[in-house]
Amino acid sequence: MKNLLDTSGAGKAKMTLLGSLILLMISVAPSTVLADEYAPPPTFVFNERCMPYEFDPDFMRSIGVDPDKIISAFVDGGDGVDPLDPMDVSGTGNNGSFAPWTADFEADGVTPKPCVEFHTNRRRTRYEGCHFYDGTPCYFVTTGQLDQDSFTPDAAGRAAFETGEHFVFYEFTQKFMQTPPVLPDFPDGYTPAPLFTDPYCCGFAVGAQTKIMNVGAAYWVDDPLGLWKQGLVNFTRKAENCLMDFVDEDCVFMHDMNVANGTNSQMLGFPLVYTGPELFDLADRDLVSIRYRLGGDGAAGVQESARYIMCPLHEFPANGDISAGNDNIQGYPVHFEWQPPSQFHVVKVGARGSDTIPITNLFGPTPPPGAGPFAEQLIEDNFHCLQRTGLWCP
Repeated sequence: MKNLLDTSGAGKAKMTLLGSLILLMISVAPSTVLADEYAPPPTFVFNERCMPYEFDPDFMRSIGVDPDKIISAFVDGGDGVDPLDPMDVSGTGNNGSFAPWTADFEADGVTPKPCVEFHTNRRRTRYEGCHFYDGTPCYFVTTGQLDQDSFTPDAAGRAAFETGEHFVFYEFTQKFMQTPPVLPDFPDGYTPAPLFTDPYCCGFAVGAQTKIMNVGAAYWVDDPLGLWKQGLVNFTRKAENCLMDFVDEDCVFMHDMNVANGTNSQMLGFPLVYTGPELFDLADRDLVSIRYRLGGDGAAGVQESARYIMCPLHEFPANGDISAGNDNIQGYPVHFEWQPPSQFHVVKVGARGSDTIPITNLFGPTPPPGAGPFAEQLIEDNFHCLQRTGLWCP
């Protein structure tokens, strides 16, 4: 008690120091809480027609993603025209761009016309097809790729990171096997291939078929940016050995799937896979492996980049309305690209349709052969029906 009431010079100094520490704690504590307090982003309402548009940078930050660290699909030259083709228009990709896009303007041709407040006026014109988890067709565009360093250092960034980890799409990669001895740096005897064919490099993966998207109804509410973790699927050595084995139970399972679904684009004897249950049945039998990129700190072209990809997709593209401003899948120059990709030329068909005419198929048949109710060709057929009529094919 005596020490607390000490009025000597030393005691006063102690009390002054104690008081300063208390004041410091009081002044620092609230700001620490406020700095990490979660400020909810603007209420996002998914808009089918705005799906292919670039997201507004400020909205992206509010969601927890730093737009300055995204490997963007809106690259210079993506909106250019082919100088050798007088019929070409912006957004076809006929100029050689792998990521064609175009932009919308007001009647004056100068003032940008964003698609609602969450988006800019720039939109991707190249669609890809996919299978929902139950095998039914779906359609998406790619607006960017990112790694772990692209999330903002706050609660919003942590929420965006968890979203990116939760939603997975599955890319069936081209299979390139090493001859012995197998190098230790690459799993399952995988050997790196050139750019655009290396499934573990550079943000690109050339597929052997369309992707499978593991999505539920909450996706269009919880994942406004269309964030996905990339799951890269490769047929294993066991599957390779099964190509000539018609006795083993697992091999018979793979052969039966091949008969039912058709063969993927590499034409080696591996089946097309249309649904999530089919994929995981193969994985349970050790006939496929599923690998996820580790991330490459946002550097394009490095071995493990990018872990995440921004691929928003339509929920209900068919509304039966192709009038201006209401067409969920817009007309030409919007067009469709297959996996595996090919060199192709985009042409206009009718009033608003498009077609892609292959020039060379470097990675197998485009589209790959298929069978059954979810055959690959049906995805392209339905895209054209949606673009030209606003409805699924009859």
